Amino acid sequence: MSFSLLSALLLAVCAFHVGTATDSDQAISADEYTVYSVVLEQLYTSNEVRLLVIEDQTDRTSVYHSDSSEPEFKYLKKHFPMMSTETIYDYTSKNNDSQPLSRAFHLNTSYVLLSRKKFKGFAGEKETMEMSRDGWTKFYNDYPMSAGLISISRVGFDDKRAQALVYVSLVRGHESGRMWGDGGYVLLIKRKGVWRVRKQATIWVH
Repeated sequence: MSFSLLSALLLAVCAFHVGTATDSDQAISADEYTVYSVVLEQLYTSNEVRLLVIEDQTDRTSVYHSDSSEPEFKYLKKHFPMMSTETIYDYTSKNNDSQPLSRAFHLNTSYVLLSRKKFKGFAGEKETMEMSRDGWTKFYNDYPMSAGLISISRVGFDDKRAQALVYVSLVRGHESGRMWGDGGYVLLIKRKGVWRVRKQATIWVH
């Protein structure tokens, strides 16, 4: 099936869902927190990481900074050919706005929610966390045994709730003070009631 036809199908699905959307569609669901918890436990915990520091708002970051969802749609279909149109639509429609996160994660690892303002504040008024040795020293003093700051998007699902897509990033501090990290999409599949990470696609590294 060509990308142009897939794009047309996506637009048709969008038109249907826009007409039936309600305010409650914007609330972060329990299913989304379940997916978050699986991704964080499987990909971001280790013997060295005993604390997860999670940004307290969802991240709207996209592989393409565009008013149109078509470029992102094409990118996702290229890297996740098994993903349904419904999953992509649900993901893109939910991530038009950032939403607050709550302490509804189901994690075996301790976690805290951190605002972007407080995170930036570690660097002080004259520096940024992109390059701040003092900033990252303060961060790790406050949050020892953490890897860095994790940001997550809303979760897109297919109609059967058997497929899920989420964007996740992690930024951390080097001993030089330079910020480094990576971010990308994670596709999960639900089998026999259990979510598992199926595939990842990194979209940036620095």
